[in-house]
Amino acid sequence: RRCPVPAGGDAPGTAGWEALRESLQQILEEAAAAAEGTVPLSNLKRLFQSRFGVELSETALGHAKLSELLQDPRIRDLCTVKLEASGHVLVPSRKPAARSRISLVEGLGFAEAAARTATQPAPLLEVLAPAPAAPKGRSRPQPLCFEELASTPTTP
Repeated sequence: RRCPVPAGGDAPGTAGWEALRESLQQILEEAAAAAEGTVPLSNLKRLFQSRFGVELSETALGHAKLSELLQDPRIRDLCTVKLEASGHVLVPSRKPAARSRISLVEGLGFAEAAARTATQPAPLLEVLAPAPAAPKGRSRPQPLCFEELASTPTTP
């Protein structure tokens, strides 16, 4: 449930959105480096007061509960709130892993064509040209011709 935000913006002595993001990032980085890796929600307001000298007020930022504030889209990318046996904790969000590009063309031994098509599209005639010969020791698969299959007599 959203609460009305004071007309003057941030209340004096309370963390605004920018200070909340910066302080939260610092707290979460330190938690990620520590053995437990999480921050108990019950300690968060005390940490803001003791470490940064500002009050963390969810109502000053427009939320009725601290857990709702921490799920706000403006800081959702930093952390998630999870319920553990010891209570609610903040868990640092993981950065998405860099995706690697997979190319079937490169895996089939046609690396030159893959490198060329990565920089410029191949002319239509090259695309329609016969495929290069298979490396020594491997036979190239032959295309299946449906007309030949239909005309081949079957033996009972």
